[in-house]
Amino acid sequence: MHGVRQSKLLLKGDIVWHPDMETPEVRDRSGLEANAKKLELVAPEEIRAAIENEVKRSFSMTVEDAAVNAGRALGFQRVTSQARALLDVQLEHLVKDGVLTIRGDIVSPVVGA
Repeated sequence: MHGVRQSKLLLKGDIVWHPDMETPEVRDRSGLEANAKKLELVAPEEIRAAIENEVKRSFSMTVEDAAVNAGRALGFQRVTSQARALLDVQLEHLVKDGVLTIRGDIVSPVVGA
């Protein structure tokens, strides 16, 4: 890819990034055609940002609400079991990275993260 070769863009997995972008903007995909509106096409980092934003906005919520609210923030009106599995994987990454914590069925931001 020309932009990657010239260091104008970065390739992280299958996703093209601007070199200065550390955290992706959470984008609403509700206006996209159905064939382009698939959670599998969203960068994992953007999914994580959506989950983190939603949890921090409410301070704490159930794990299910975190997935549903993050899905809606990304423009998905309903979260299928397949989408939920993808969201849960990214939630696990946020917990592993020390950004969020889960106690029982409640997810909360880690203080100071």
